[in-house]
Amino acid sequence: MRFEQAKVELWQQEDYTLNAIYTQIERVARTCYKSENNITETSAEEFVNRLIKNRHFAMLEFGTVYLTIPTTTVNNKVIYNDQKYFRSPYARVYKQDYNYLKKAGFTKIPKPVSLVTTNYRFIIENKLEKDLDKYLTAPSPLHPKRLTFHFVIDNGIAREFTRHRRFSFAQESSRYCNYGLNKFNNELAFINYKSIPFLQSDKFKDFKLEDYNAIVNNVYKTIEEAYIKLIDNKVAPQFARQVLPLGGKTELTMSGFLKDWQLFLDLRYLGSTGNPHPYAREIAGEVYSQIKRYLKACRYYSKEDSFIAHIEEGRKEVEEGKELPKEQVKESN
Repeated sequence: MRFEQAKVELWQQEDYTLNAIYTQIERVARTCYKSENNITETSAEEFVNRLIKNRHFAMLEFGTVYLTIPTTTVNNKVIYNDQKYFRSPYARVYKQDYNYLKKAGFTKIPKPVSLVTTNYRFIIENKLEKDLDKYLTAPSPLHPKRLTFHFVIDNGIAREFTRHRRFSFAQESSRYCNYGLNKFNNELAFINYKSIPFLQSDKFKDFKLEDYNAIVNNVYKTIEEAYIKLIDNKVAPQFARQVLPLGGKTELTMSGFLKDWQLFLDLRYLGSTGNPHPYAREIAGEVYSQIKRYLKACRYYSKEDSFIAHIEEGRKEVEEGKELPKEQVKESN
């Protein structure tokens, strides 16, 4: 058996062309079966077309689509042509406002447009491919932002994260991944956290970290032996996985709008509804750090200040031992 450190990575699309959307979808989808070695410079489009043919639409959600949809004017009234996106929970629409743009520092205010952020699944299922031909664009500073994070964590923390239903999820599949094969070195992987917070209590003076690790690692070794024995006896991975523990390593990719990540941080970092698991808080803290750097780098005018201010205020209240106001954790578009 082997141990890995928990890891958090921001996986943003390198570009926002159609090919970049395909590439992002393939990158995420192949982590489920750990088939990343099959990725080539030209494999993405064929891979995505195969997903569509097989109606495996869930993975299409990881392709982020940015659109700029022009308005029309009828009798001196501006008409926004974004109705098919505006009412969908899978899209966010920002309608350019002259006063806001002026405040944001723009000197030349363009004709009003709708700035739309959605995902490729929404485009395909609603037969909106023509909109890609007409309106696909690189994101402006005012487009609603959608962020994708990749985690290497244990199954227990992954279960907590997947309770945030508004995200798109892709997880390493223990049903199809055969850890008895050479590509996995014929061994199981577990997550090794740097500390065990509860052992810092005075109640555990005679029970040290090495005592904890000795017990847990002995169980892990037994589990690995059982799993490999099942595999050697031709038991399919989807049945052999019955013995796998919560401490086992998994990979999880999550994609959501900035507001979704704010709610995630409220719960898993600030503990707005109760103390989060210490490891979940540690990982969520790294998510916040990376989002903060990203927002500053991309000059995201409309949400950066409020997002960072919200989390920083929450951190201060947690440090002071206060409870967050319940209205801070309400979901909204």
